[in-house]
Amino acid sequence: MDDNMIIKQLKVLLEPINNNLNEMRTDIRELKEDMKVVKGEVSELKEDVKVLKGEVSELKEDVSKLKEDVKVLQEELGVLKEEMKKLQKEINVLNKKFEFIQKEVNVLKEEVRVVRIQIYRLAENVSKLENELLITKERVDVIQEMQTKKIIPGLELIEQCYLDTFERYKASVEDYNVMKTDISVLKMIVAE
Repeated sequence: MDDNMIIKQLKVLLEPINNNLNEMRTDIRELKEDMKVVKGEVSELKEDVKVLKGEVSELKEDVSKLKEDVKVLQEELGVLKEEMKKLQKEINVLNKKFEFIQKEVNVLKEEVRVVRIQIYRLAENVSKLENELLITKERVDVIQEMQTKKIIPGLELIEQCYLDTFERYKASVEDYNVMKTDISVLKMIVAE
C-alpha cells in the first residue's frame, strides 16, 4: 500500500469528523447570533421593565433550548472525542503498517539491487562466453579449412594407396591359388 492510498483512506475516515465539526461550527455561529439577539434584548429590557418581564419568560425558554443544544453539543463533542480516539488508534495502526511496509520496500530495494548486480555479472559472463564462442568458431573454421585442404586430400591419397595395395594383394592371392592348384596337379602327375 503506497502513501497516497493511506492518505486517501485517512481522508475518508476523517470526512465524517469534518462534517460534524462543520455542523458544530454552524450551530456555534447560530448560537453566537442568538446571543447577539439576547444581548440586544437585554439592553432593551433594561430600558423597558414591563416588556422585560414578558421577554424574560421567552428568554428562559430560549436559554433552556440553548442548554439543551449545548447539552446535545457536549454529547456530540464526547462522541467526537471517542471517534478521535478511535481514529488515533487507527492512525497508530496505519503508522505501524506503514513502517512495516517501508521496511519491506527497503528489503525489496536491496533485493532488486542484488538482482541487478547478478544480472550485470551474468551479462559480463555472457559477453565472455560470446567472445570465447567467437574464438572457438574461428578455431573450428581454421580446423575445417585445414580438414578440407590438407587432411581430406591426405586421407584420399592414403585410401587410394590402400586400394592399390589391396588390388595387388588380391591379384597375388589369386596367383597363389592358381599356383597351388598347379602344384597339386603336378603332384598327382608325379605320383602316377
